[in-house]
Amino acid sequence: KHCACGKLVFTMAEALEETSFAISIYVTSIEQLPDGKKDDNHICRISVDTTHGQWKLTRTFKDFEVFHASSVIIDEFRGISFPKLPSKKNRNSIGNMNDYLKNKVMEYSKYLSEIYHRSFLLAHKDILDFITAPETVRRQAKKIMYTQNVPLRSGAMKKEGEKWKGYRLRYFILLPNYLLRYFETSDAHTLGITPKGSIDLASANKILVYDRASNPFSLGIQTPTRVWKLQCDTERDRNEWVHALRSLLQDDDGNEHNGY
Repeated sequence: KHCACGKLVFTMAEALEETSFAISIYVTSIEQLPDGKKDDNHICRISVDTTHGQWKLTRTFKDFEVFHASSVIIDEFRGISFPKLPSKKNRNSIGNMNDYLKNKVMEYSKYLSEIYHRSFLLAHKDILDFITAPETVRRQAKKIMYTQNVPLRSGAMKKEGEKWKGYRLRYFILLPNYLLRYFETSDAHTLGITPKGSIDLASANKILVYDRASNPFSLGIQTPTRVWKLQCDTERDRNEWVHALRSLLQDDDGNEHNGY
């Protein structure tokens, strides 16, 4: 149902009632418009197939640029490894136009897939608007996001700054959607204030445990761009955080998850 403010709302029981959802999204072809002299005049034909509906749409290269530029600055996506927008500058290096367009079909398909296969991205209104998602799909995406926002673990840890190497106390919540969000305080999280940032565990390649003497009760999350260093109050707390993080990133058979 919708509340007075117009937002879609439902209870936990309703969210858990049916949360299975699958989506396949890809570019079927890219065409240059008859009056096209620039890449902005190329049009992508996109096919979307979900468990709750199928449809087709078109978007130009320029549409993708605007969508990408606006998406990467959304507050909720702060700290997220957003996929890279395909480049338009290598057309001459590929050869003829057909080869260029085939290459772009694959690149734009990959770009869309990496966005729409992450639940917290998929459920955002701007992301759904870009593919003109119908109400049935929007509702299901919101249900999935709702269940994925139930913390696996939460608590206070000190976080080392990226530039300033001092530590500041932050309140962390570990979510099933491969996000470790951190807030100024636990009250900030309770009140629904936008987090200070997020650690995108989809790009994490190792959980580190530091030597007790030089880094007491500390752990690290290694990503391609940074090692996030966190400090707990006790060894037990640190070990429980390490276990929770490693359990999320690996299944019972030791297979790595990638967050999608």
